[in-house]
Amino acid sequence: MATELAELLADLDVRTVALDRWRIDVFKRHPDNIGCDLPMVPFGQGYKDMSPALDTLEAELLNRCTAHGGHPVL
Repeated sequence: MATELAELLADLDVRTVALDRWRIDVFKRHPDNIGCDLPMVPFGQGYKDMSPALDTLEAELLNRCTAHGGHPVL
């Protein structure tokens, strides 16, 4: 999975990759093993972390500050 993620991110200006805290230590070894420096930060999936993130996303969407190229999923 780390190889695929590194390939997807290779041409992008990625500042951080947010990962769930649960077993992040297991995943962190994989990019190191392939010589890939992914800027990973832990990010919880509960109310404490998700609520402010969703509030920010909602504000960005309502203020039309998010560019998504008309992608139907986004």
